Amino acid sequence: MTAYVISEVEVLDEDQGRRYRELAADSIARHGGQHIVRGAEPDVVEGAWPKGQRVVVVEFPDIDRLRSW
Repeated sequence: MTAYVISEVEVLDEDQGRRYRELAADSIARHGGQHIVRGAEPDVVEGAWPKGQRVVVVEFPDIDRLRSW
């Protein structure tokens, strides 16, 4: 069964954030994962979302691959 990691991210330094995204993408791919959503700024219909916070969703083939990552 497919497994997902959902993260709320705040990037404090864009240059370092770009480097981290490269490293993370390589690591995720080595474990069979892929980004579904990467760095999106949500359009919140109800409630509030912290300004500057982004969403990342990563999909893995199964929970064992996710945990090995």
